[in-house]
Amino acid sequence: MENHAETPRSRPPLPSSCRNAPTTWWVRRRVVTAGGKFGFPAPRIPGPFWLPAAAGTSIGTTSSLPQPLAMPGAFVATLANGQVTLTWTAPATGETVTGYRLWRQTDDGTFAQLGNDLAATVTTHTDSTVQNGHVYCYWVQGLSDEGPGVPSATAALAVMATLVVPAAVTTVTATATSTTLQLGWAPATTGGLPTGYRVAWRESGTTADFQETAVKGTVHTLEDLVSGIPYEIRITAFNQEGDAPVTMHTATTVQLAPGVPTYLVVDIVSQDAAVSWQEPAVGGRPTVYHLQYKTQATMAWPETYTTVTGLTHSLTGLGYEVAHDLRIRASNPTGDSAWVEKDFTTEAQLQAPDAPTGLQAAPGVDSQLTLSWQPAPTGDAATGYRIERSADIMPRSWTEIVADTGNTDLTWNDSGLAATTYHYRVTGRNGAGLGTPSNEASGTTRPQAALQATASYPLTAHQWPVATAPVSHTWSAHDAALKLDVMAQGAGGGGWYRVLRFGESAQGPYWLPAAAVSITGATTALPQVPGAPGDFPTPTATHQSVTLTWAAPTTGGTVNGYRLWRQTGEEAFTVLGTDLAADVFIYIDTTVLANTAYQYRVQALSDAGAGVRAPAVSVTTAVTPRKPGMPTDLTAAPGADSQMALTWLAPTDPGTQSVTGYRIERSADVMPRSWTEVVANTGNTDLTWTDSGLDAATTYHYRVSARNAVGVGLPTGETSGTTRPQAALLTTASYPLTAHQWPVATAPVSHTWSTHDAALKLDVAGQGAGGGGWYQVLRFGQTASGPYWLPATAVMVTGATTDVPQAPGVPGDLQTTDTQGQVTLTWTAPTMGGTVTGYRLWRQTGEDAWVALDISLAADALTYTDTTVTADTTYQYRLQAQATVGYGVRTAAVTAVVIALPAPADPGYFGAAQTAATTVDMAWDAVDGATGYDVEIGQTHGDSYVLLPQTGTFALRTGPETTDTVTVTVTRTGNTLRLTGLPASYSSWDLYLRATNAGGHSGWVSAFVTNNPQELAPAPPSGLSGRRSAAGTAALSWSAATGATEYRIYFDFSGTTGWDWLPYQGVTSTVTGTTATVSGLPTTAANWDFRLTAFNGGSESLVSATLTVANTS
Repeated sequence: MENHAETPRSRPPLPSSCRNAPTTWWVRRRVVTAGGKFGFPAPRIPGPFWLPAAAGTSIGTTSSLPQPLAMPGAFVATLANGQVTLTWTAPATGETVTGYRLWRQTDDGTFAQLGNDLAATVTTHTDSTVQNGHVYCYWVQGLSDEGPGVPSATAALAVMATLVVPAAVTTVTATATSTTLQLGWAPATTGGLPTGYRVAWRESGTTADFQETAVKGTVHTLEDLVSGIPYEIRITAFNQEGDAPVTMHTATTVQLAPGVPTYLVVDIVSQDAAVSWQEPAVGGRPTVYHLQYKTQATMAWPETYTTVTGLTHSLTGLGYEVAHDLRIRASNPTGDSAWVEKDFTTEAQLQAPDAPTGLQAAPGVDSQLTLSWQPAPTGDAATGYRIERSADIMPRSWTEIVADTGNTDLTWNDSGLAATTYHYRVTGRNGAGLGTPSNEASGTTRPQAALQATASYPLTAHQWPVATAPVSHTWSAHDAALKLDVMAQGAGGGGWYRVLRFGESAQGPYWLPAAAVSITGATTALPQVPGAPGDFPTPTATHQSVTLTWAAPTTGGTVNGYRLWRQTGEEAFTVLGTDLAADVFIYIDTTVLANTAYQYRVQALSDAGAGVRAPAVSVTTAVTPRKPGMPTDLTAAPGADSQMALTWLAPTDPGTQSVTGYRIERSADVMPRSWTEVVANTGNTDLTWTDSGLDAATTYHYRVSARNAVGVGLPTGETSGTTRPQAALLTTASYPLTAHQWPVATAPVSHTWSTHDAALKLDVAGQGAGGGGWYQVLRFGQTASGPYWLPATAVMVTGATTDVPQAPGVPGDLQTTDTQGQVTLTWTAPTMGGTVTGYRLWRQTGEDAWVALDISLAADALTYTDTTVTADTTYQYRLQAQATVGYGVRTAAVTAVVIALPAPADPGYFGAAQTAATTVDMAWDAVDGATGYDVEIGQTHGDSYVLLPQTGTFALRTGPETTDTVTVTVTRTGNTLRLTGLPASYSSWDLYLRATNAGGHSGWVSAFVTNNPQELAPAPPSGLSGRRSAAGTAALSWSAATGATEYRIYFDFSGTTGWDWLPYQGVTSTVTGTTATVSGLPTTAANWDFRLTAFNGGSESLVSATLTVANTS
C-alpha cells in the first residue's frame, strides 16, 4: 500500500473502502479460478451473476467452461508533477485479454470507472485529473469476451503533494511566411509541470489589445497576419497552481509588395477635387502612395508623382469644366503595386441666380406677413435670399430687411408690422453674388381685435359662425391684454369674425360674434365664409345607399368644397367621408346599414373656413331584401301510376316578401347529382307536388327551393324516392280473381275481377313477409274495403321488387292468462317481414263474428290486458302486426274464459271535515281490487239519499218542507273529494262511501259532519316524519297546521282493530307542540305506521299522509 513516489507534507488517513477492498470484499464475493463458483457478481456492473457451486446442481460438464481473467499483476501508482502514472502487467491466467478497465476512488467516496476502457496492448495510464490534497485509490481489471476479470489484488494508493507553479518557457522560435508565424518553445526544466500555455500577440508599436489563445503542446501557428509587420508575442506556461512568468518574443512576417489601392473616389466641388481611397485588399502593407493627375488633353503622364502617406488628397484650382485623368498606386520597400485610374471633370463656373418666381405675401398672425416663392426655374441654384420691402408709395422705396436668409427655405415671415399694405421683392444669391430680383408682391396685414369688457362671460368661440356650432375655446373672464388677428368674417360681412392669436388647434378655428370684440382696421376686404347650401331635400334611400343633393349657397365667399355630416340614431353628428369638390352637388352614401335611421347636414367650405350647416334632413334606409329561407322536411313517396308525391314544410323565414311559389329540381340516381329544373315556379304556396310520367321501379332525387319577388332561396337538402314496380293481371289467373285485405287467401276480400282486364296497370306497393308470394297493388286507391293484396301467381311484375316494403310476419307465441274480470295476452314480435309499426287485436265472443278491438298497440307492445270482458264468458283472440304497407297475417286463435271478479272489501278509513261555511272535504283509504267509489249524501236529514256524480254538480234540497234546491259542486282528486255550495240550513251532513268493481260493491261506510262554521276543521298536518328512538318507542315531528290547537296520533293495529287513535291497547303518545313520543309499540313488528290529525276545539281535520317508521336501531 506504500507505492508513492513522493511523501506529502501531510497525509490524510486512508479511506476505509481502500483499506478493506483487497481483503473482505473480494474474499467474500469474487472467484479467482474456474472451480468453486459459476458466473460472478458485479457490485459495480449490472450482471451477470456468480453463485457458489454448492448453491445449485449443474447439468452437464463444466470442465470446458471459460474462466474469468485473473487479476493484472505488478499494479503500481507513481505521483509526479501533479499527475498519477499507473502501470501493470497482463493477467497470468484466463481468457484472451481484449482490454483493461480502470477504477478510482476519491477519499471515502465510492469507486467509479476512470475514463474509457483501454486497449489490450496498453499497460500504463496517466491520470492528470487529480487535485491537490486528496487521497486516491485505483483498481485495474482485465476485459475479455467473457466479461470483466478479477480486479487487481491490491488497490494502489496515491497521496497528492502540493503542486508547483511552472517556470517560464525557454528557447522561443518563429518561422515566418507573409501571413503566418509558426511558433515553438521548450518547457522549463524546473518548476511544476505545465498543463497548458497561453499565447498572446499584437502588432509591435501599437496599443491594441493582445489576441490570446490557450494551447496544450509547445508549438502554435499564428495565422491571418499582415505581411511585413513585426509582432510582439507573449508565451505563458500555467497549471492548477498558477501562471509562470511571461516569455517575450518578437517576430516579423515576410514582407510582400502591396496590392492596388481600392475604392478610389473623386468628389468635385467647383474647380477642386477631393480624392480618397482604401488600403489594398491583398499583398503587403503600403508605406506610401504615389499619385499623378493630368488633363485629358495631355497625352503623357507626368514624370513625377505626389507621395501621400494617408488615404486622402486634395487637388485645387483645376479650372472650370476641365476633364482630368488621375491614377494612384501603393508602395513599400518591397515594391510598387499597379496603377489604378479614374477620370473626372470639374464643374462649370457658378453664375448668380435668376429671378425667383411666384412671390406671394399672405397675412399671418399678430400683424405678420408670410412671404412664399419658388426658386428660379433656370440658372444656378441660390444658397440664400435677400428680402426687400417698400411702403405702399410710388415710386417704391426699397429697404433691405434681410441681406441673406442663409438657407434655401422658400418662406419668410415679416413681423411687427402696422395694419397696412406692404410691397416685397426677393433676390437669390450664391457664391457668384446676387441674382435678379423677383417681381414684387404686396400684402395687407389683418385687422386687430380685442375682447369687449361688456361681452357676456364665459365667452365661447365656435368652429363656424353660428352659436350652435361646436365650441372651440372658452374665455372665462375678460382678458384686456389679449390681441387677436381678424382673418375672416361671416357670410354677407360682419355678424361674426374668425380670430387668431394662439393658432388653430384641433378644436379650432375660433369664431366670435361681432358684438364680443372691438376691431382696429378695415374689414371690408376680409374674406367671407360661404352661406348655408340651399335646396337640401329629404334624401332618397335603398337598403344599401342614401342619395343626397343640394344647391350652392347664394351668399358669402367663394366655395372651394363641401363637407357632409351624418348622425346615426341618437349618436352625435360626425363628418361623413372626405370633403367634396366645389362643383359636386350630389353624394351617394354607401356606408349605411339597412333599416337604420340617419340624419344628414351639408356645409360649404372656403379659404375663410367652413360656413353654417344646412338644416338636418332625415331618412330611414329600407330593409335588406331577402330571399326566402330553406324549406324543410322534404319527403318523396311513390304514388300510383309511376308518380312521386313530394311534401315539405314552408321556410320559417319567408324573406322580406311573401313566398309566391316553389322551384322543384330532380336528378337521376347518379353521382355527382345532375339537377334538372322540372318546375321553375309552382305559382302557389301549396306544400305538395306530384311528379308524374316517371319510369317504374326507378330512384329519383329531389330538392325544393322557395321563391318570392326577390328571387329563389336556398334549396332543401336532397331526398330520394323510388317509384313502384308495375303489375298486370295474368290471363292465366283463375277468374273471378279476388284481392284481399292482407296477404292470405282467408283474409277478407277487398275487390273482385270477374274476368281478365288487359288494360289494367297496377302499382306494386308492397309484398308479403319474406318477399314474393303476395303483392299489394294500387291503381284506384285504397278504399274502406281495401287494400288489395293479390297472389304473385296472378300478376306479372315489371321492375325489381327487392326494395318494395314487406308486410310484417305473424306475431309469435300468442298466449292468454285468465284472471278475475280480465284477460291478459302476451306475444313475441314477428321474426320476418317489414318493420312493425303496431299491432291490431281481434276478439270473438262466443259464436259472434270476429271484431277488431278499438285499441292502439305500439310497435314495442308485447302484452295487453283486456278489461272489457264479462265474467263467465269464453273469448277467442287473434293478433295481427302492422307495417307501413298494412297488416300482416293474423295468428291462430287462442281461447280465454273470464273468471268472475269478487266485490271489493269495505273501505278501512273514511273521514270528512268542514273546511269552509258550505264546504266539506272527504278522504278515504284505497281498497284493493276497487275500480271506483260511490259517494252518497243524506238529503233533509235522512228522508232520502243523493248519489254524487264523479265530477260536476248536482241539486240538493234545502229542507224537508221545501222543493228549493242548491247546486253543489263535486271535485275529485284520487281518493279525496270536496263538496262546495252545501245548504247552510243543514245542522249536519251525513256522508256514505262504498268501493265498486266489475264484481259488485262493498258495504257502505259513513262519516258525520256537524255544520259549525265557527269551528272549521284545520287542514291536515303535513311534513310528518319520525324515527325509532328506543325499543318500542318512536319520535315523531310535523309541520304546524294553521288553526290547530292540538294533535291526535293514530296507529295501525294491523291484524286486530286496524287504525285507532292513541292511547289504545297499551300504546301511548305524549304530544309536545309539533312533536310526539309514542311508547309501548310492538317490538316484534318490522315497521310502525302512523297518521296524524289536527284539532281546533270541536273539529278534527282529515288524516295526514301515512308515515312508516322502520323498527331498526
